[in-house]
Amino acid sequence: MSEAVVTRRARAGRRSLRWRARAPLVVAAARLRGHAGRAILVAAGIAASIAMLAGVEGGSLVARDRAVQRAVAALPASQQSFRVDAFGLAPGQTYAQADRTIRGTLASLTPRRPLRAMFFRELRVAGGLVQLASLDDLGALARLRSGRLPRTCVPAHCEVLQLGAGGRARWDQQGIHLVRVGTGTLRDRALFGDLLQPTPALHGERATTLVASGSAAFDRLPAFEGIYRSYSWIAPLDPRGLHVWQIPGLLRRESRAQASLARYTDAYELSGPDAALTDARAKGRIAAQRMVLIGGEVSTLLLGFALVCAIGLRRGLAAERRRLLERGARRPQLWLAVGAEVSAMSVAGGLVGVAAGAALVAIVAGRAGLPAGAVLGHSLGSGLGVALVLLAWLAGTAAVLVAGRASSSARSTVCRAALRSPASR
Repeated sequence: MSEAVVTRRARAGRRSLRWRARAPLVVAAARLRGHAGRAILVAAGIAASIAMLAGVEGGSLVARDRAVQRAVAALPASQQSFRVDAFGLAPGQTYAQADRTIRGTLASLTPRRPLRAMFFRELRVAGGLVQLASLDDLGALARLRSGRLPRTCVPAHCEVLQLGAGGRARWDQQGIHLVRVGTGTLRDRALFGDLLQPTPALHGERATTLVASGSAAFDRLPAFEGIYRSYSWIAPLDPRGLHVWQIPGLLRRESRAQASLARYTDAYELSGPDAALTDARAKGRIAAQRMVLIGGEVSTLLLGFALVCAIGLRRGLAAERRRLLERGARRPQLWLAVGAEVSAMSVAGGLVGVAAGAALVAIVAGRAGLPAGAVLGHSLGSGLGVALVLLAWLAGTAAVLVAGRASSSARSTVCRAALRSPASR
């Protein structure tokens, strides 16, 4: 046998194989064109089912996010912050160096500028018991009752604001010259924790709390050198800028920040609203699970609609199967024809469903004031979201294929099963 004959037979074999694979696809395309209305109904049922599932997945994330934001906003101001308390400075470190280090650490946790403060415990100055503190942004923190806010603090003349009434106007003793220029209260004294709470009376005498403007005000007074003091940097969280998908990363960064500060000294203590964030996240997850449960039932009901429509294709598929068998079609070709027809409907429905679900999630996120891209990325774009959509599509495809291939004796049973769902009970 010549080489040319062998080549021609090989080419003819390849053409025959391509035709045997192409013929079922041509038949499936012709049937879709001939029964476009019913195919569209099946695809619409699958699309609605997937769109509902995608919308619930995204909507549950929005609900969790809003629940976390509300829970954090309801916390007292003292529990909405990351703070570093320094009980003294690291050996060889100045306040300016410590300030740069700690502010850089807090910047990894929240973009808000930290409030800085310095505190002394009770001191006896000029025969009177005083509790001294110096705060940044005193004008925003204090509510004046009389006088004005402090402006300067130098060794010869250090202006202070007295918290509460009574007391004297001046405290002068060996290089300490404190001058009261106003009285008032702090808007939220609990923000500073125990460091600025009123102290119990000592031998019947209660300490007068005096506050200077600027966190390092008393560092400029040589008379206070060597006296123990503590420092605080308080960086508040913005509840509106905190999202549920950011909490795990935020807690990991907090752990790394604590380890970074520990390299300097164990006198630096970082604290934050860890328990509140974890609790808020757990409560939001419970609310989301309820939404997913309801949405899953509705999605099942919509898929049942697609099954009912698919049952109507059974008679035509059976007739087409007999016709193909009469023309010599093989069993793989029969399955390819049916699979191509069902897959075309399910793929079209799946794509439309994902697009509709994504649009619905984007609208809901926009109305809730959340970034639509981030919500989509952490819901439909997450591993769980992709898995849910794929499972829903595969389940819909398999169910439609089985419904289309069901025998006539099982038709009524399939129909009843398609209509029966948890939502209808």
